[in-house]
Amino acid sequence: MLSKEIGLKNNRDQIVQTILSGQADKVFIPKINQQYFSLMASVGLDAYSVKFVSSGLKKMVGEAAYIFSFLRQLFKPQKAIYNVNIDDIKYIASTVIVTNGKYYGGKYICAAYASIKEQKLYVILNKAEGRKSALGFFIALIRNKISECENVEIIPAKNVIITATECAPVQVDGDYFGDLPVTISSSENSINLVMPNS
Repeated sequence: MLSKEIGLKNNRDQIVQTILSGQADKVFIPKINQQYFSLMASVGLDAYSVKFVSSGLKKMVGEAAYIFSFLRQLFKPQKAIYNVNIDDIKYIASTVIVTNGKYYGGKYICAAYASIKEQKLYVILNKAEGRKSALGFFIALIRNKISECENVEIIPAKNVIITATECAPVQVDGDYFGDLPVTISSSENSINLVMPNS
């Protein structure tokens, strides 16, 4: 996912060229519960899908295993409702994505104005509940039309606290992180990251 954010293709020659002569630029890496992560954290259906994905199926079919896991979770009972405190303003949502980058899963645009070069997070909230809303949210996401959804709000942020009505998982950069509550914050300091030349 990070490679997509900086414009680095899965190409051996470009990777070598970037290492040898790429340009170092300042980027801001966010924290979740005081641990650094690369780009994205979320709670909701995708976090359940990540937590319960079959490792055996993942070895067999790769990323498609997450789709099967998502569909299984979609037809299970209603998931938790999330209480989200964004810079001391409170919201309620059924899905929450917190990101400092544009892309979800390295492919789909979820926060068009986000940049790892800025000391800012973006929070994507799906405020509607139910299976139909959850499915519509992720269909819009993979069609790069999440910002057009009626029940979705995208909010710039510095600090985010997420709790829930019940125990619920969190995924970070595509891996299961643990369960709520979590505190997510933009980085106080930048680091240098070598990127491909423009």
